[in-house]
Amino acid sequence: MIERSSDYRRIKRFTEDYVISHEVLYLMERDETDLGVWTIHAWKDGAMMHANMGEGCRGKRARDSARDALRWVGENTDFTRVYVKTGVKAAQAMAAAVGFEFLYPDGNERVYAIEV
Repeated sequence: MIERSSDYRRIKRFTEDYVISHEVLYLMERDETDLGVWTIHAWKDGAMMHANMGEGCRGKRARDSARDALRWVGENTDFTRVYVKTGVKAAQAMAAAVGFEFLYPDGNERVYAIEV
C-alpha cells in the first residue's frame, strides 16, 4: 500500500535525505510496517523517482510497489512523465520490468522514462 508521508522519523529509516523538503514527495510502501520510501521530485519536464526500499520490499513486491507509486503520481500530481537515472544494474532491470523506456546514457548512469 502506498501512502504519502512527511513524517521525518519514518522517511529517515530509508533515505539519507537530511531535510524533509515540501518540494519532494515521499511515498511510503507499507503493510503492517513501513517497507520503504519512494522519493519523487521535479526534474526536467516531469519528475525524478528514487527507490529506497528495505529488505521486505524486493523482487515482485518492489515492482508492484513501483507501479503503485507511479499510479499514485499519475492520479495525485500534475506530473505526466517520471524519470529514473541510475548506474545500478538491478535498478536498471527494475525500471525496464516496470515499463520505463531507456532514453540515453549519462556517464556511468542510464536515464529511463515512463508516462503516467
